[in-house]
Amino acid sequence: LVYEQRWRATPVWLSFQCADGSHLADGTSLAEAAAACRAAFARRPARSLLGANCVSPDIVHELLDHLLAPDGALSGIVLYPNDGGTWDATERRWRRGSGERSFVESLAATWVGRIHAAGLDAIIGGCCSTDQCTVQALHRALFSAAK
Repeated sequence: LVYEQRWRATPVWLSFQCADGSHLADGTSLAEAAAACRAAFARRPARSLLGANCVSPDIVHELLDHLLAPDGALSGIVLYPNDGGTWDATERRWRRGSGERSFVESLAATWVGRIHAAGLDAIIGGCCSTDQCTVQALHRALFSAAK
């Protein structure tokens, strides 16, 4: 759709689900996928954002290494990490490994700093196992970091 003339002025937001900091969930190289998206986005006049959702906060720094590129194709980065831990499909619940409650205080402002340093807008939210408390803390952390 990004190539069709009728959609060229429509903003695009594409997020990946990643198995680790370098690969999509299906094993595809994140660097290759991100480069292909940036190449397609470069031919569009509309805002184009690229990112990842429902990924461990532990891999976001590495994801940013692949997503951030000074090529002018993107207008922003979107990150919606889960709150850590792993999904237990048998018990149908999230299990926490590190005991840390949230990525908000320790990581989100750093992510935004890296994204802004690249000249891009940042949209940060939360996915699985986050809740309204996470979103409120994220708002406080990001707005205090912006001051």
